[in-house]
Amino acid sequence: MAAAREVLVTLDGHLTRDVLAARLAAAFTAIVASPEPPAVLVDCRGMSGYDIDARSEFVDWNRKVKDRIVAVAVLTENRLWHVVVASMGLASGQTMKAFLDDRSARAWVTEVVMPRAAARSTR
Repeated sequence: MAAAREVLVTLDGHLTRDVLAARLAAAFTAIVASPEPPAVLVDCRGMSGYDIDARSEFVDWNRKVKDRIVAVAVLTENRLWHVVVASMGLASGQTMKAFLDDRSARAWVTEVVMPRAAARSTR
């Protein structure tokens, strides 16, 4: 994605807390290194499931990075996970949305999220 800054997190198989923590640690390093707040694109299309403590790890991580990022776009074909992502976004106050494909997710970030973030920063 050229126009918007993004940090990509790719998740696959059955996700455990330890695996997720390692992937999110790498993402955190990229977020901190970004000159401006990036969007985080979490590709879950290769996931088969997750442990409940992995979800808790994500919630904790999101709390830590919330003010350093502009949004979280989650890629998943699992319709139930779309509902989970929407609920997590509402509960956390994070701009977060699930998508079936990366093109739609990147369009949302470029056309909706980044312009809103830019407008807020000029106020």
